Amino acid sequence: MTDQTKIERILRMMKMLTTNVNYSIDDIADKLELTQRTVYRYLDTLENAGQIDVAAFDKTGTITE
Repeated sequence: MTDQTKIERILRMMKMLTTNVNYSIDDIADKLELTQRTVYRYLDTLENAGQIDVAAFDKTGTITE
């Protein structure tokens, strides 16, 4: 995977997370054609950049704000 592809996917994930729709980790993985592990890595990247709060995820992996 190229860096550009990774950045594009992270940006698409950020766009998904800013909507008023609750997405599970599985939903995000399916829509972006990623593994669940990759979604968690990208979420970690976004959290470290100060863009999201992973504590907003419930035990099912759904974002709760």
